[in-house]
Amino acid sequence: MASLQIGRGELSGIPEYTAHCIMMTHGSRLLLAAQRGEPEEIPLPPANVPVIRRLRPYRAPVKVHQAHRVPTYARRLLKLVAEDMGLSADEVIGRLRFGELVAARAVIARILRERGWSYPRIGAALGGRDHSTVINLCAKWDIYAERDPLAAKAYETHKARAA
Repeated sequence: MASLQIGRGELSGIPEYTAHCIMMTHGSRLLLAAQRGEPEEIPLPPANVPVIRRLRPYRAPVKVHQAHRVPTYARRLLKLVAEDMGLSADEVIGRLRFGELVAARAVIARILRERGWSYPRIGAALGGRDHSTVINLCAKWDIYAERDPLAAKAYETHKARAA
């Protein structure tokens, strides 16, 4: 096996990936050798060893809206409110947080809450959102209604139908 002699903490004349592996494996030894000013002998991997790709960081799976689990009334309300506000139902239950989308979610959450739905159930109807998100939507309803007249109008229209 070939070896590499390193002095003053420098890696030169070798591929970048190999240098990265050496620093990850022998980094503390190299730093100590560089501080002492002594060269350090490090074994190099054979040239025919395949390059290992770096792994991507773990990402938790995103909760996907499952329409078959959402009651028909909530799906119909979602579609009607979205149409009244000039949006699509997929946008309303999607991950974006634009003001008009949040206001549409607040309309739906407020109406469903007035009908006696639980916060987790409303969150499931809004694309798998957490119950604390729904609590926040309901608590800030006055702000959303004040900022977005379309949301206030949609609420008044569909509140009457829901009763």
